[in-house]
Amino acid sequence: MIALLLAAAMAVQGPGALQPGTGIVTGVLKTADGKPAAGVRVGAVDIDDPSASSLLSVTQTDASGRYRLINVPAGNYFIVAGRLNDLKYYPSGADRTSAAEIKVEAARTRADVNFTVPTGSERPPPRVLPSFAQQTSPDEGAYQQLAAEKSVERKAQLIAQFEKTYPRSPRLSDAYLSLMTAYAARNDAPRTVEFGDKVIKSAPSSITLHIQVSRSYASLRAQTIQMDRALAYAEKAVSLARGLRSQAPPTGPTSAAWQNWADAMIASAQENLAWVQQVEAWQRRSLFSLVAPNRR
Repeated sequence: MIALLLAAAMAVQGPGALQPGTGIVTGVLKTADGKPAAGVRVGAVDIDDPSASSLLSVTQTDASGRYRLINVPAGNYFIVAGRLNDLKYYPSGADRTSAAEIKVEAARTRADVNFTVPTGSERPPPRVLPSFAQQTSPDEGAYQQLAAEKSVERKAQLIAQFEKTYPRSPRLSDAYLSLMTAYAARNDAPRTVEFGDKVIKSAPSSITLHIQVSRSYASLRAQTIQMDRALAYAEKAVSLARGLRSQAPPTGPTSAAWQNWADAMIASAQENLAWVQQVEAWQRRSLFSLVAPNRR
């Protein structure tokens, strides 16, 4: 229901449009040694919310350390940054007692809210662990060609040809994943979902692919029904990972090594599910803020 309401709101305003009664906050994050702090989550928290549960307009810094928070309801906020389990308050300090209030005004941009973050604030990449059974196939060259292709249109053509030539290829799911990722980078939600679902259909037992697809769906800006799929695939990854404990190890790894690997996969799947659930919560709060009265 939340996803459908959010889709309706997006349709009214258009992709990337500034919602009525909201503003923008921009800035640059650096590390203690003065380098750009890339890959750091940034958000706005209502100054009257001690639990930081009102985290709004969450984004991530780019390679230059720049961030842009959009559709922040007019009012006073603290800016927070870092990992979800260790958010720091900025600017002017790392906790609420020393953080400076940032005033957001409707239809205006509050620029140059810059600050320094400690080492380790970057969002860790999803852990993708190698499989014990590494496969090779004669279609590897064709897959490598389409994976390296930069043009999305040409990549789509190569994958269509790959499907016809190698319909049973173990690389088919990776080929779909390559195109899904390219469409996700464009924020092309329909195409991302089309090929993400193909990834899952071609490899329904793959834990890592369920994780990767769910993250791509949850990261799309124009959220619709794909958020429901993101949660479903993230939950399925956890279920598949837990099932590893009851499976006999394949030929090669010892029982202890298999159990360690299973535990690592469970931890990775659970971490991903927690992240997707947090994104869904951010979206729900952002949706409700569209109809809430302006704050002080």
